[in-house]
Amino acid sequence: MDYGNHTPIFRKWMTDDFLKRLHSVAYRVTKAECLDLPAITEEVRTVDLEKDAIKLYDSIEDESYAELDESEVTTANILTRLLRLSQITGGHLTDDDGVVNTVSRAKLDALSDIIDSAMAEDKKLVIMARFVPELDDIQELLEKKKIGYAVVRGGVKDRDNEIHRFQYCNDSVCLIFGQKATLWIFALLISSMHYTWVKRLSGRLMSNIRYSNSLYEHFPLPRLKETDKQQLSALAKKILQIRAEHYENGTTLAALYDRLPLDLKSAHMQLDNFVEKLYGGVFIDDNERMERLIDVYETRQISGDREYLSDKLKQLRLNKGLTLWALSVKTGIEADLLACYEKRSIVVAKGAIDILAKFYGIDKSELEAYPNNKSGQ
Repeated sequence: MDYGNHTPIFRKWMTDDFLKRLHSVAYRVTKAECLDLPAITEEVRTVDLEKDAIKLYDSIEDESYAELDESEVTTANILTRLLRLSQITGGHLTDDDGVVNTVSRAKLDALSDIIDSAMAEDKKLVIMARFVPELDDIQELLEKKKIGYAVVRGGVKDRDNEIHRFQYCNDSVCLIFGQKATLWIFALLISSMHYTWVKRLSGRLMSNIRYSNSLYEHFPLPRLKETDKQQLSALAKKILQIRAEHYENGTTLAALYDRLPLDLKSAHMQLDNFVEKLYGGVFIDDNERMERLIDVYETRQISGDREYLSDKLKQLRLNKGLTLWALSVKTGIEADLLACYEKRSIVVAKGAIDILAKFYGIDKSELEAYPNNKSGQ
């Protein structure tokens, strides 16, 4: 079966039942027929650093060394150099003593203008930043402007509630999102196991793979100990280091993987072998890899590892014979929001859990025991 270049993989005994169910409810429309969306607009704003910041940037880029007012910065390897250059463009630089120095306000001033324009047009903003000092500066800027915001970053425990506030509450018109890459997750995502999963289950746009949230959400991660995560991180860091060394010679990422030099190929093979062992063996080909991934996925489905709060909420509603609209009237929660909860599109807010538990006459701890949609990995 090949529907829209998306090929489901099933056990043989599941195929007939799936096709019967699919053809009983399937109705196909194209995106153009059912959505009236404007074209995506991409706007790149170039921000010029101040003269002193440019001097620092050039010094580290060319000599791996720079002097600050009362300290100095040295970069021992390529990765550290790239990190420090990124810090400068964000307005800060960490010296050799670990002290964070403010070196530029150009990017923050540009953001301030963008925020003012968005507020004048009554729009909401999602602001992403990588480094802690940048996040702190953005929060301080919004507070000075007396603009309400939600924030998702390290140290914020109730992230689901922050996202819910941004989406549905008028007091939060900006969402600050801290981007912090986790190396062991990156390692799994660039492994042959994950690539096999993506190739078999993804849709395609022309010849390009279309990576959707559901591919990641349902990817069956192996059981990991802390030592496994540390080893994955080390293998990922090695690959990034090799990439960076090739970048120094003017090679692009696309060109690098077109010819795949021996050092990078060897690093990927080491990662793939380690990841496969986490899944219980070394596999001959993609068919064996996919077979193992399906086994892991189905085992967790049966054991309940993948039963989400959304499934329980839908079951409770259907047991009472209620439509989403009827439940909305009785609980005061918008029907569209209830639908998103049941489709696992967003996490269920704590306030909604309290309301629904009270309505169904159950203790909220019974609902909180289920993985909360996207946070249930």
